[in-house]
Amino acid sequence: WASDPRYDSLAKRRDASRELTEAIGAVFATQPRAVWAERLDAQGLIWAPVATLTDVIDDPQVREMGWFTRVESKHIGAFETLGTPFKLYGADVGPRGAAPASGEHTFEVLTAAGLTDDELAKLAETGVIG
Repeated sequence: WASDPRYDSLAKRRDASRELTEAIGAVFATQPRAVWAERLDAQGLIWAPVATLTDVIDDPQVREMGWFTRVESKHIGAFETLGTPFKLYGADVGPRGAAPASGEHTFEVLTAAGLTDDELAKLAETGVIG
């Protein structure tokens, strides 16, 4: 590729980025990550693998940094979820609980929007809300 006239300038490589990305991906797929790590390191290149979800979940450093947190849900019980992968000193950021179930706050939201109890009852009777 280095001597291919189709890619001999930054502009040409940019224009062919989709094609080149596919071709490079095909080459990288021919060997396991460990082989490429050794080859890339031997050339002094800066690189990093794309982490899969399983890689991230199983990474002890991620756990040590506290990126996951346990949350209680009244619907499904306790579960683990992604917390905030950064710290803001002096600020309490991160999950505060499970997301509400679908429709869990419908009546409260519509009441806050100005609907009356009679209007809400009519919507519920006709199946618009439940």
